[in-house]
Amino acid sequence: MARAVILLLIVLGLQACGESGHEHFCSKYQYLHGKLTEPGVLPFLTLKKMLREELNEPAKREDAKMALFVISDIERGLIRGDESPRDYCLRRKRWEAYR
Repeated sequence: MARAVILLLIVLGLQACGESGHEHFCSKYQYLHGKLTEPGVLPFLTLKKMLREELNEPAKREDAKMALFVISDIERGLIRGDESPRDYCLRRKRWEAYR
């Protein structure tokens, strides 16, 4: 019984490690892109102001930074209509430009 539980924990742990850091970054990129392009979202000018203020709050800094990064790509129209944001992120290696 104990061996079965240990084996199960090992398998679950390996599955959790299956996604590389780049894939995780691009999944988050796609999620934020979807949220930021939903109908009814505040204008980007307003959002960017709010997000820049959140950069000063350590608990919110990383999410705000990532959202600003995605907004920048949306505003520049970098993602083609026939490509998902995640695929674009992986193809263009967007994590390399993220600072």
